[in-house]
Amino acid sequence: MLQESRFPNKMRLFWQDNAVTQNEQLYLYGDPAYTSSSVCIGAYKRPPNGRLTESQVRFNRQMSSHRIEVEHGFGLVKKLWKLLDLQSGMRSGFSPIGSWVFTAVLLTNAYTCLRGNQTSKRFQISPPSLEEYFGLRENEIESE
Repeated sequence: MLQESRFPNKMRLFWQDNAVTQNEQLYLYGDPAYTSSSVCIGAYKRPPNGRLTESQVRFNRQMSSHRIEVEHGFGLVKKLWKLLDLQSGMRSGFSPIGSWVFTAVLLTNAYTCLRGNQTSKRFQISPPSLEEYFGLRENEIESE
């Protein structure tokens, strides 16, 4: 799915077009299944018959705590949109699952704009307003 999204190619082009040095590059932190990409990283793995450095252990621990927050976000989507419970019999090819998930995430993000969520509270950041999230300007809203 990561390759189908063309995200790795888009990131490499962004880095190239903006003359981003290797020290300035941002990476997507992901599940080990996706870390074979040049734009994604995952947890450090212990080398055979070796040990991780203290710095690597600290990095893994810190990133693991952040991954938990991402999981809370998925949990909120599932909590708000029970229809997406994969055990309810939905089958790929027989239901527009992708559209439902996209819509549920979009509406959950709108909900977060209005009420905040566990992640915004943990990192002490306010979510954007609905207008900011949807890219609307105040004068556009008033004219409609």
